[in-house]
Amino acid sequence: MEPGRERSSKARSWRRNARLERHGTAAAFWLCALLGAGLGLDAVTAGAQTVFDQIDATGLMAARADDARGAAVVLALDSAPRMREPVLRRPPRVLMPVSAVAAPIWLADARFAADASGVRRKHQPPVAIVIDDLGPDSARAREAIALPPGVSLAFLPAPAATPALARAAHRAGHEVLLHMPMEPDGNVDPGPMALMLGLDAGEIERRVDWALTRVPGAVGVNNHMGSRFTMSVADLLPVMKVLRHRALYFLDSRTTPVTRAAAIAGGIGVLSGERDVFLDNEAGEQAVKNALARLVEIAQAKGSAVAIGHPQPATFAALKAWLAQMRGHGVRLAPVSEVLRVRRHIEGTRSKSLSVVSADG
Repeated sequence: MEPGRERSSKARSWRRNARLERHGTAAAFWLCALLGAGLGLDAVTAGAQTVFDQIDATGLMAARADDARGAAVVLALDSAPRMREPVLRRPPRVLMPVSAVAAPIWLADARFAADASGVRRKHQPPVAIVIDDLGPDSARAREAIALPPGVSLAFLPAPAATPALARAAHRAGHEVLLHMPMEPDGNVDPGPMALMLGLDAGEIERRVDWALTRVPGAVGVNNHMGSRFTMSVADLLPVMKVLRHRALYFLDSRTTPVTRAAAIAGGIGVLSGERDVFLDNEAGEQAVKNALARLVEIAQAKGSAVAIGHPQPATFAALKAWLAQMRGHGVRLAPVSEVLRVRRHIEGTRSKSLSVVSADG
């Protein structure tokens, strides 16, 4: 090649690389801005330097989002030399698996992991409060809907008013659950279309599907009664398969200490967890206040906690007073789905730590 042409080619190459570097940096900036809207500014800015340190002069444009590690949201960047065509023909990509929940799972997990690691809302573990048995009494259901939207609401499927009430709860910002009737110990009737031992798998799935149509907007399920049903692995499996297919979580109300529900759900990949406190097993407003105090203690010890209460005047009175003083309790109110993801993150971190200790030992 002639010297003049070689210098001209090198100049064009230098200018092209400079343009690509500017485009790559701009793309990363806007990617961080978009993530900031979902994750919160603190978590994204903590990981921003990681992004810019890894952008080279070739103007890398393909990215995938990975789990948050500690305080940072890490963006794993692919290697540019593999790209055979001009970079500008490939727009920035973020891999976002779509599910039935409001945010993609990777985005939700990153936000909740950041919360659990203490990047945001330091020293304030999340607590979820569920009011269940909603539907039979419309007036009390509407009183529950009037509570702050961080309170999660669980609706029985059979009452005629349930679909309208569930929609109203969703519009008011509450996380909505299906309160699925299951067979208890003894002779108490759990209600129409309840899940009973001995039903074939197809019938169990049909009843769960029907109940979900009755509670529009439900993102999770917890059991109504079910002290007998939740002990049966064979009968629980069809339920959890429906939830896995629909990307719903399962909250075990834990009506018996020998329940297998959360373990079976987690074993087949359904987001799951157990209730820690019943707010109103004992009657009276003071008993509910005492239960809320236990909820705070458990959350601070374990990193999260879940309470279940019922639409009763004493429960509402104590809960309203407690929520009005939320900042002074050292915890923060969160929907059930967030608490379960925080719990999964904490348990995963502990498992990794134990694995490292075992390997070193």
